[in-house]
Amino acid sequence: MTTAALTLPPDIRAMLTSIELVLASDIPKAHPGDPESRDAPERRFTGAELEALTSTYRGHIETLIPAVQAQAERLPSGHPDRVTALLCVGQARIHLRLGPGDTDAIRGSIASRMARSVRTLCGHYDRLVPR
Repeated sequence: MTTAALTLPPDIRAMLTSIELVLASDIPKAHPGDPESRDAPERRFTGAELEALTSTYRGHIETLIPAVQAQAERLPSGHPDRVTALLCVGQARIHLRLGPGDTDAIRGSIASRMARSVRTLCGHYDRLVPR
């Protein structure tokens, strides 16, 4: 990877587009507590597709963590945007430690969690970048 590639800002639009696949399938229906009323990702994607999506989201998170952290650390120590962004960075790091999952249900859950983490980090990045 070149140094120019390292300094490019994350492609937020592409990242948000990529997570739509999983988040659109993770919508609770009439009875949120009933797993049968949920159009879960594992019902729309194969295990291999979920692993590929999770790998993509993992890459997005790995790109977003330093970008969001750098922007957040420019703010004063107690600033609410700094605090919440750094908390989300910490949560995203936890998601990176998740394994691939042993079942399609777990793979679907991991893909959903990572997609939501990407969405949250993108939101923080957008709020923190000076315009």
